[in-house]
Amino acid sequence: MNARRRVPYVTLLLIAGNLAAAFAVLVQPDLVATGGFKASDPSLQTALSSLFLQANLLHLLGNMVFLAAVGASVELATGSVRYLLVFFLSGVCGIVAHTIMATGVERTEPLIGASGCVAGLIGYYSARYMGMKVPVAPKVSVSVAAVTGLWLILQIAGTLVHISGDTSISYWSHIGGFACGLLLSVVFRTPDLGQHSLSLQRLDEMNMRSPAMRLEAAKLHLSKHPKDLRGAREWVEAAHVMDDHGEEIAALLTTLRLLPAHPPSLERLCEMGEIGRLSVLERRHVADKIKATDPDLAATILITVLAEPVDSPHRPEALLELVKLRWDTKRQEAQGYLSDLETNYAQHGALEVARRIPRKD
Repeated sequence: MNARRRVPYVTLLLIAGNLAAAFAVLVQPDLVATGGFKASDPSLQTALSSLFLQANLLHLLGNMVFLAAVGASVELATGSVRYLLVFFLSGVCGIVAHTIMATGVERTEPLIGASGCVAGLIGYYSARYMGMKVPVAPKVSVSVAAVTGLWLILQIAGTLVHISGDTSISYWSHIGGFACGLLLSVVFRTPDLGQHSLSLQRLDEMNMRSPAMRLEAAKLHLSKHPKDLRGAREWVEAAHVMDDHGEEIAALLTTLRLLPAHPPSLERLCEMGEIGRLSVLERRHVADKIKATDPDLAATILITVLAEPVDSPHRPEALLELVKLRWDTKRQEAQGYLSDLETNYAQHGALEVARRIPRKD
């Protein structure tokens, strides 16, 4: 999900549409009969209009609360277009499931309500939040999977036993919508709504235990979220605390793959004498990136390039950069690099450029 806070406009519009329809029904009660879906006279128009008509105030409030809670998360994570597809397709699938499976129930009133749509959003949401813990009582939390499973069991039970003989609730529309949401989560390859947050939550828990568990948690987090910089940093810190140089080097290199010009990682690799783990071209690249903000670190990295053979094409370019970096601050050192250029690369263009560097004498 985008780190910036955004407004779930489509969810707000859908809620507004349902509220507007509720007020319209108060003014014109026969809208339920004309806009509700009738299995005996099916049409796409009533299939869509029925999704905005609610049976009563409790039905309206229940659906809108879930739509606001779950819909906003889905919209912000998956985008408005896919969100609308999930909403409407789940609602229609709920109607289809009801029409097919509830034919044996004597029902004269039209089918109305956004429950199938909301159930689809729950299914879509649950596909990624299954392991997330949600509070159900003071100091008591259960996973989304447990809550969803209980909800689904209740819906299935409702199709088998009509409590108190009440047939006003279409459980099959709930199940059909939910199934559609799950299917669409696969079709759309649902973005990572909650697994990243869940993984970070576990990482924080491991941080409170031991460096070894923190290290393993960080590596597990990165295996699932390889582009997460925080996980790489946690790996570095845990390995450093454990004094495990092999793990620390691997973690530092991972950090640099995510953020190539990351001074703390570069400094630590230099301190460990492992900056050579980066290729010569990578060292020149990161030195160029940081030379304006950290010229001393850039110079330290470039000096390692001088260990290359004299015929290396990278060596004269590194000498030139060192002359530029050191001329005004460490003149004697810079003159040594210039002398190296004159001795070994008399015909190289880098020498001419070095000689034209403005001098502040």
